[in-house]
Amino acid sequence: MRTAFLFPGLHSALRRRDRERYAELPSVQARLAQLREGGFAGQWQEDCATLADAGAYGAVAAITCAYQCGIAHHLMSAGMQPDVMVGCSLGDLARNVCTGALPFAEVVRLCRHFDDNAVNFPHHLGQTCSVRAPAGRVIDRDFERDCELMGLAISVMSRRHAIISGTELALRVVEDACRRRGWACEGPHVPFPVHSPLIEPTLNDLALDQWASSGRDPDRPVYSAVQLRFLNTCEDLLADMRHCYTRPVRWTQAMTQLQREHGVERFINIGPCQSLALLSRDSQDMPRVEKAPARLLRAA
Repeated sequence: MRTAFLFPGLHSALRRRDRERYAELPSVQARLAQLREGGFAGQWQEDCATLADAGAYGAVAAITCAYQCGIAHHLMSAGMQPDVMVGCSLGDLARNVCTGALPFAEVVRLCRHFDDNAVNFPHHLGQTCSVRAPAGRVIDRDFERDCELMGLAISVMSRRHAIISGTELALRVVEDACRRRGWACEGPHVPFPVHSPLIEPTLNDLALDQWASSGRDPDRPVYSAVQLRFLNTCEDLLADMRHCYTRPVRWTQAMTQLQREHGVERFINIGPCQSLALLSRDSQDMPRVEKAPARLLRAA
């Protein structure tokens, strides 16, 4: 059975109970030890939600990558070999490590570099909010079009759930529109515009392209949840890292294409959060996503 490993994004390690489910795996502990040695000695045990509130997104990214790499390594050591790996907006880091394209130590250095140089993080550019329609309703194309006309970036995660990024003024219009429709609008999801071209100048300032010299081509297939295509070279992966933060993410379309066009039958959520598994239950269009098999996680 052809299998895909899915590496979710920014909020995947924020909740303590999600991390605790996997914290005792030896492969996770080994990665966390590397964080301590790589400049996060004072943060690796801190709550990720607290770190995010303090703006330490590099630390959040490093901790997320440690957990995801540890979980994926454990599953592969227990005999589950994925045919393709998919990840987006922080999940892309672990995806790149697990395919041999980037050393984990280099990802840790990148995350440390991000926090050390993000003093002028452009909060004024905008924010990101989360929109959810009630049961029986869907986020329709008219709503998507209205967002796009206002210059907002909208990532439709399922038929009922979307992540929207843009200026604070435009997002207030979205909040009003959601209120009229009876939809939930939660925000700011994060205090900057993720999955939006508005954040491109920040990525340029952080000189992320300098990391290209330490990578190599992936040793197994990688599929982009943003570009909806396979990524074959290290250069492809590094370009996709930038796209993961500056373009809308399309999880449902990515999984549907992998299922229909490439014969992938099983989708495993690496976590630590269960967001993708929950999204798949929420959408008739998205293939079913499974949690990491408990019997393999017990085989530590």
